Amino acid sequence: MDIDRRLHEAGHQWRQSQGPPLPAPKLDTPLQKTPPRRWMTGLIPLAASAAVAAMVIAVVVLHDAPASHRSTSTSSPTPTPTASAPISQPTDTTGSLTTTGKKAAQSLVVTAEIKSQLLQAGAALNSLPASAFTGLMSGLTYYAYDPATATYWAGAKLVPSSSSLRAQVSVQDNGSYVLFRRPAGKAWTAQDVGLAGVAGTKCATSVPASVLTVWNWPARSCRPASIFSIVPPSSVPTATSDLPRVIADCTAPPPQAQQTQVEPTSITVACADNGIGVQHVVWTSWTPSSASGNGTVWEKSCKPDCASGPIGMYPASISLSGVKDTSVGNLFTLMTVTYQGTGPNGHTTDQFGLPLPPQ
Repeated sequence: MDIDRRLHEAGHQWRQSQGPPLPAPKLDTPLQKTPPRRWMTGLIPLAASAAVAAMVIAVVVLHDAPASHRSTSTSSPTPTPTASAPISQPTDTTGSLTTTGKKAAQSLVVTAEIKSQLLQAGAALNSLPASAFTGLMSGLTYYAYDPATATYWAGAKLVPSSSSLRAQVSVQDNGSYVLFRRPAGKAWTAQDVGLAGVAGTKCATSVPASVLTVWNWPARSCRPASIFSIVPPSSVPTATSDLPRVIADCTAPPPQAQQTQVEPTSITVACADNGIGVQHVVWTSWTPSSASGNGTVWEKSCKPDCASGPIGMYPASISLSGVKDTSVGNLFTLMTVTYQGTGPNGHTTDQFGLPLPPQ
Protein backbone atom coordinates (compact mmCIF):
# COMPACT_ATOMS: atom_id res chain seq x y z
CA MET A 1 0.00 0.00 0.00
CA ASP A 2 1.14 3.42 -0.86
CA ILE A 3 2.54 5.26 2.20
CA ASP A 4 0.82 8.56 1.26
CA ARG A 5 -2.55 6.94 0.99
CA ARG A 6 -2.19 5.22 4.37
CA LEU A 7 -1.32 8.59 5.99
CA HIS A 8 -4.36 10.23 4.37
CA GLU A 9 -6.76 7.55 5.66
CA ALA A 10 -5.28 7.71 9.18
CA GLY A 11 -5.82 11.47 9.25
CA HIS A 12 -9.38 11.11 8.03
CA GLN A 13 -10.20 8.56 10.74
CA TRP A 14 -8.80 10.82 13.44
CA ARG A 15 -10.90 13.79 12.32
CA GLN A 16 -14.06 11.67 12.42
CA SER A 17 -13.27 10.56 15.94
CA GLN A 18 -13.29 14.23 17.06
CA GLY A 19 -17.08 14.76 16.45
CA PRO A 20 -19.00 16.75 13.80
CA PRO A 21 -17.08 19.51 12.05
CA LEU A 22 -17.70 23.16 12.92
CA PRO A 23 -19.60 25.19 10.37
CA ALA A 24 -17.45 27.48 8.28
CA PRO A 25 -18.11 31.20 8.58
CA LYS A 26 -20.14 32.89 5.86
CA LEU A 27 -17.78 35.36 4.32
CA ASP A 28 -20.39 36.89 2.05
CA THR A 29 -22.46 38.23 5.03
CA PRO A 30 -22.05 42.02 5.20
CA LEU A 31 -20.49 43.45 8.41
CA GLN A 32 -22.82 45.48 10.60
CA LYS A 33 -21.63 49.06 11.33
CA THR A 34 -21.78 50.35 14.93
CA PRO A 35 -24.17 53.25 15.13
CA PRO A 36 -22.47 56.57 16.04
CA ARG A 37 -22.66 57.77 19.67
CA ARG A 38 -24.20 61.25 19.72
CA TRP A 39 -23.07 62.20 23.27
CA MET A 40 -19.38 61.85 22.23
CA THR A 41 -19.98 64.24 19.35
CA GLY A 42 -20.86 67.01 21.84
CA LEU A 43 -17.81 66.42 24.04
CA ILE A 44 -15.25 67.38 21.42
CA PRO A 45 -16.08 71.13 21.19
CA LEU A 46 -16.63 71.24 24.96
CA ALA A 47 -13.16 69.86 25.65
CA ALA A 48 -11.62 72.33 23.21
CA SER A 49 -13.35 75.27 24.93
CA ALA A 50 -12.15 74.11 28.34
CA ALA A 51 -8.56 73.85 27.12
CA VAL A 52 -8.66 77.40 25.70
CA ALA A 53 -10.10 78.75 28.97
CA ALA A 54 -7.39 77.01 30.99
CA MET A 55 -4.68 78.54 28.83
CA VAL A 56 -6.14 82.06 29.26
CA ILE A 57 -6.35 81.65 33.04
CA ALA A 58 -2.76 80.42 33.18
CA VAL A 59 -1.51 83.46 31.19
CA VAL A 60 -3.34 85.87 33.50
CA VAL A 61 -2.04 84.21 36.66
CA LEU A 62 1.51 84.11 35.32
CA HIS A 63 1.37 87.78 34.38
CA ASP A 64 0.24 88.82 37.87
CA ALA A 65 2.62 86.56 39.78
CA PRO A 66 5.67 88.21 41.53
CA ALA A 67 8.85 88.12 39.56
CA SER A 68 10.53 86.07 42.28
CA HIS A 69 8.00 83.24 41.74
CA ARG A 70 8.12 83.15 37.97
CA SER A 71 10.01 80.48 36.18
CA THR A 72 10.68 79.80 32.60
CA SER A 73 9.71 76.50 31.10
CA THR A 74 12.90 76.46 29.11
CA SER A 75 15.66 75.14 31.34
CA SER A 76 19.07 76.53 30.71
CA PRO A 77 21.70 73.92 30.17
CA THR A 78 24.12 73.52 33.05
CA PRO A 79 27.42 74.97 31.94
CA THR A 80 30.22 72.50 31.74
CA PRO A 81 32.92 73.50 34.24
CA THR A 82 36.25 74.33 32.68
CA ALA A 83 39.62 74.49 34.37
CA SER A 84 40.58 78.12 34.97
CA ALA A 85 44.05 79.22 33.94
CA PRO A 86 46.47 79.17 36.90
CA ILE A 87 47.48 82.58 38.33
CA SER A 88 51.15 82.99 37.79
CA GLN A 89 53.07 84.20 40.82
CA PRO A 90 55.69 86.87 40.17
CA THR A 91 59.13 85.35 40.14
CA ASP A 92 62.01 87.67 41.04
CA THR A 93 64.91 86.53 38.92
CA THR A 94 66.68 89.85 38.70
CA GLY A 95 66.39 91.20 42.25
CA SER A 96 63.78 93.40 43.89
CA LEU A 97 63.17 96.82 42.43
CA THR A 98 62.72 100.09 44.28
CA THR A 99 60.09 102.64 43.32
CA THR A 100 62.69 104.31 41.11
CA GLY A 101 63.25 101.11 39.15
CA LYS A 102 66.69 100.41 40.59
CA LYS A 103 67.57 97.08 42.15
CA ALA A 104 67.24 97.18 45.93
CA ALA A 105 70.00 96.16 48.31
CA GLN A 106 69.93 92.62 49.68
CA SER A 107 70.65 91.73 53.29
CA LEU A 108 73.03 88.75 53.38
CA VAL A 109 73.90 86.07 55.91
CA VAL A 110 77.09 86.73 57.85
CA THR A 111 78.99 83.48 57.43
CA ALA A 112 82.07 82.45 59.37
CA GLU A 113 84.21 83.35 56.36
CA ILE A 114 82.75 86.87 56.21
CA LYS A 115 83.31 87.33 59.95
CA SER A 116 86.95 86.34 59.49
CA GLN A 117 87.39 88.81 56.63
CA LEU A 118 85.82 91.66 58.60
CA LEU A 119 87.93 90.86 61.66
CA GLN A 120 91.13 90.99 59.61
CA ALA A 121 90.14 94.26 57.95
CA GLY A 122 89.20 95.83 61.29
CA ALA A 123 92.46 94.71 62.89
CA ALA A 124 94.46 96.09 59.95
CA LEU A 125 92.72 99.45 60.44
CA ASN A 126 94.41 99.63 63.85
CA SER A 127 97.72 98.11 62.67
CA LEU A 128 97.02 95.06 64.82
CA PRO A 129 96.92 91.34 64.07
CA ALA A 130 93.54 89.65 63.92
CA SER A 131 94.55 87.65 67.01
CA ALA A 132 94.29 90.88 69.05
CA PHE A 133 90.50 90.50 68.78
CA THR A 134 88.28 87.59 69.78
CA GLY A 135 85.53 88.23 67.25
CA LEU A 136 82.57 90.47 66.41
CA MET A 137 79.95 91.51 68.93
CA SER A 138 76.75 89.49 68.58
CA GLY A 139 73.70 91.38 67.34
CA LEU A 140 75.70 94.29 65.89
CA THR A 141 77.05 92.70 62.70
CA TYR A 142 75.41 93.61 59.39
CA TYR A 143 76.14 92.49 55.83
CA ALA A 144 74.50 93.51 52.53
CA TYR A 145 75.05 93.80 48.79
CA ASP A 146 74.05 96.85 46.76
CA PRO A 147 73.54 95.76 43.12
CA ALA A 148 73.16 99.39 41.98
CA THR A 149 76.85 100.00 42.73
CA ALA A 150 78.08 96.36 42.78
CA THR A 151 79.38 96.93 46.30
CA TYR A 152 79.28 94.86 49.48
CA TRP A 153 78.72 96.69 52.79
CA ALA A 154 79.15 95.56 56.37
CA GLY A 155 79.12 96.98 59.86
CA ALA A 156 80.50 95.45 63.06
CA LYS A 157 81.80 96.09 66.54
CA LEU A 158 85.12 94.39 67.22
CA VAL A 159 85.62 92.56 70.52
CA PRO A 160 89.19 93.06 71.81
CA SER A 161 91.23 90.38 73.49
CA SER A 162 91.78 90.81 77.22
CA SER A 163 95.48 90.24 76.60
CA SER A 164 95.86 93.12 74.12
CA LEU A 165 95.73 96.59 75.63
CA ARG A 166 96.15 98.17 72.22
CA ALA A 167 93.07 96.33 70.96
CA GLN A 168 91.12 97.44 74.01
CA VAL A 169 92.08 101.05 73.37
CA SER A 170 91.29 100.78 69.66
CA VAL A 171 87.60 99.99 70.25
CA GLN A 172 86.97 103.07 72.38
CA ASP A 173 85.16 106.20 71.23
CA ASN A 174 85.21 106.47 67.43
CA GLY A 175 86.55 102.92 67.22
CA SER A 176 83.45 101.61 69.00
CA TYR A 177 81.96 100.74 65.60
CA VAL A 178 83.51 99.98 62.21
CA LEU A 179 81.99 100.40 58.75
CA PHE A 180 83.25 98.10 55.97
CA ARG A 181 83.02 98.51 52.20
CA ARG A 182 84.11 96.17 49.40
CA PRO A 183 83.53 96.81 45.69
CA ALA A 184 83.06 93.58 43.77
CA GLY A 185 86.38 91.90 43.08
CA LYS A 186 88.32 94.03 45.59
CA ALA A 187 89.37 93.82 49.24
CA TRP A 188 87.53 95.15 52.28
CA THR A 189 88.30 98.65 53.54
CA ALA A 190 87.41 99.64 57.11
CA GLN A 191 86.58 102.96 58.74
CA ASP A 192 85.90 103.93 62.36
CA VAL A 193 82.44 105.49 62.67
CA GLY A 194 81.69 105.10 66.38
CA LEU A 195 81.14 108.83 66.89
CA ALA A 196 79.74 109.65 63.46
CA GLY A 197 76.51 111.58 63.78
CA VAL A 198 77.15 112.61 67.41
CA ALA A 199 76.83 116.33 68.23
CA GLY A 200 76.05 117.21 64.63
CA THR A 201 79.00 115.44 63.01
CA LYS A 202 78.45 113.75 59.65
CA CYS A 203 79.46 110.40 58.25
CA ALA A 204 82.60 110.53 56.15
CA THR A 205 81.20 107.73 53.98
CA SER A 206 77.72 107.78 52.46
CA VAL A 207 75.96 104.45 52.86
CA PRO A 208 73.36 103.81 50.09
CA ALA A 209 69.79 104.46 51.24
CA SER A 210 68.70 100.98 50.14
CA VAL A 211 71.34 99.42 52.41
CA LEU A 212 70.18 101.56 55.34
CA THR A 213 66.64 100.37 54.67
CA VAL A 214 67.39 96.63 54.77
CA TRP A 215 69.51 97.15 57.90
CA ASN A 216 66.88 99.39 59.51
CA TRP A 217 69.47 102.06 60.22
CA PRO A 218 68.56 105.76 60.51
CA ALA A 219 68.53 107.77 57.29
CA ARG A 220 71.88 109.30 56.25
CA SER A 221 73.66 107.38 59.04
CA CYS A 222 76.63 105.04 58.95
CA ARG A 223 76.02 102.96 62.07
CA PRO A 224 73.08 101.40 63.91
CA ALA A 225 71.13 103.63 66.27
CA SER A 226 71.85 101.26 69.17
CA ILE A 227 75.52 102.31 69.11
CA PHE A 228 74.52 105.66 70.62
CA SER A 229 73.73 103.91 73.88
CA ILE A 230 77.14 102.26 74.18
CA VAL A 231 79.33 105.31 73.40
CA PRO A 232 80.50 106.91 76.66
CA PRO A 233 79.08 110.43 77.16
CA SER A 234 82.61 111.77 77.56
CA SER A 235 83.30 110.72 73.97
CA VAL A 236 80.93 113.29 72.48
CA PRO A 237 83.16 115.58 70.45
CA THR A 238 83.59 119.18 71.49
CA ALA A 239 84.73 122.12 69.44
CA THR A 240 88.51 121.91 68.95
CA SER A 241 89.01 125.25 70.66
CA ASP A 242 87.49 123.80 73.86
CA LEU A 243 89.62 120.62 73.97
CA PRO A 244 92.78 120.31 76.08
CA ARG A 245 96.02 120.63 74.13
CA VAL A 246 99.69 119.77 74.59
CA ILE A 247 102.98 121.53 73.98
CA ALA A 248 104.33 119.13 71.37
CA ASP A 249 107.89 120.43 70.75
CA CYS A 250 109.38 122.12 73.76
CA THR A 251 112.89 121.88 72.23
CA ALA A 252 112.02 124.29 69.41
CA PRO A 253 113.20 127.90 69.66
CA PRO A 254 110.68 130.45 70.95
CA PRO A 255 107.91 131.14 70.20
CA GLN A 256 107.39 127.72 68.60
CA ALA A 257 108.35 126.06 71.89
CA GLN A 258 105.12 127.32 73.43
CA GLN A 259 102.81 126.35 70.59
CA THR A 260 100.04 123.98 71.59
CA GLN A 261 98.35 121.32 69.48
CA VAL A 262 95.50 118.83 69.46
CA GLU A 263 96.40 115.28 68.42
CA PRO A 264 100.06 115.89 67.48
CA THR A 265 101.93 112.98 65.88
CA SER A 266 104.88 113.44 68.31
CA ILE A 267 105.45 114.90 71.78
CA THR A 268 108.81 115.67 73.35
CA VAL A 269 108.92 115.04 77.09
CA ALA A 270 112.58 115.71 77.98
CA CYS A 271 112.94 119.30 76.84
CA ALA A 272 116.62 119.73 77.88
CA ASP A 273 118.18 117.09 75.64
CA ASN A 274 115.23 115.70 73.66
CA GLY A 275 115.99 112.39 75.35
CA ILE A 276 112.44 111.10 75.83
CA GLY A 277 109.30 111.42 73.76
CA VAL A 278 106.72 109.65 71.61
CA GLN A 279 106.39 109.63 67.83
CA HIS A 280 104.22 108.18 65.03
CA VAL A 281 101.21 108.52 67.32
CA VAL A 282 97.78 107.55 65.98
CA TRP A 283 95.12 108.90 68.32
CA THR A 284 91.96 106.88 68.85
CA SER A 285 90.27 109.43 71.12
CA TRP A 286 90.75 113.03 72.28
CA THR A 287 88.15 114.27 74.74
CA PRO A 288 87.85 117.13 77.29
CA SER A 289 89.19 114.84 80.02
CA SER A 290 91.55 112.36 78.39
CA ALA A 291 93.20 111.20 75.18
CA SER A 292 94.47 107.83 74.01
CA GLY A 293 96.38 106.43 71.09
CA ASN A 294 99.22 104.20 69.94
CA GLY A 295 102.77 105.11 69.01
CA THR A 296 106.44 104.56 69.71
CA VAL A 297 108.37 105.79 72.75
CA TRP A 298 111.95 106.87 72.21
CA GLU A 299 114.40 107.17 75.10
CA LYS A 300 118.15 107.62 75.31
CA SER A 301 119.83 104.91 77.30
CA CYS A 302 122.52 107.26 78.74
CA LYS A 303 125.03 104.39 78.64
CA PRO A 304 127.85 105.12 78.92
CA ASP A 305 126.40 108.66 78.96
CA CYS A 306 123.33 110.50 77.73
CA ALA A 307 125.25 112.34 75.02
CA SER A 308 126.59 109.24 73.29
CA GLY A 309 124.21 106.52 74.45
CA PRO A 310 121.95 104.79 71.88
CA ILE A 311 118.26 105.62 71.58
CA GLY A 312 115.80 102.82 72.26
CA MET A 313 112.46 102.48 70.48
CA TYR A 314 109.48 100.92 72.27
CA PRO A 315 105.95 100.41 70.84
CA ALA A 316 103.38 101.46 73.42
CA SER A 317 99.85 102.55 74.15
CA ILE A 318 99.64 106.18 75.18
CA SER A 319 97.14 108.01 77.35
CA LEU A 320 96.98 111.67 78.42
CA SER A 321 95.26 113.03 81.54
CA GLY A 322 95.51 115.68 84.21
CA VAL A 323 93.90 118.66 82.50
CA LYS A 324 95.11 122.01 83.87
CA ASP A 325 94.09 125.57 83.07
CA THR A 326 97.23 127.52 82.08
CA SER A 327 98.14 130.84 80.53
CA VAL A 328 97.81 129.28 77.07
CA GLY A 329 94.57 127.37 77.80
CA ASN A 330 93.75 123.92 79.07
CA LEU A 331 96.66 121.50 78.75
CA PHE A 332 97.20 117.83 79.50
CA THR A 333 99.88 117.49 82.15
CA LEU A 334 100.47 113.73 82.45
CA MET A 335 101.33 111.04 79.89
CA THR A 336 101.14 107.33 80.74
CA VAL A 337 102.71 104.77 78.42
CA THR A 338 102.17 101.01 78.51
CA TYR A 339 104.78 99.11 76.55
CA GLN A 340 103.79 96.29 74.24
CA GLY A 341 106.83 94.35 75.39
CA THR A 342 109.60 95.17 77.77
CA GLY A 343 110.32 98.90 78.00
CA PRO A 344 113.42 100.80 79.10
CA ASN A 345 115.09 99.32 82.14
CA GLY A 346 112.65 96.38 82.04
CA HIS A 347 109.63 98.56 82.74
CA THR A 348 106.16 97.65 81.51
CA THR A 349 104.71 101.11 82.09
CA ASP A 350 105.98 104.65 82.72
CA GLN A 351 104.55 108.07 83.48
CA PHE A 352 105.93 111.39 82.33
CA GLY A 353 105.00 114.96 83.14
CA LEU A 354 104.19 116.99 80.04
CA PRO A 355 105.71 120.41 79.27
CA LEU A 356 103.93 123.49 80.63
CA PRO A 357 104.38 127.18 79.82
CA PRO A 358 106.35 129.38 82.22
CA GLN A 359 104.35 130.64 85.20
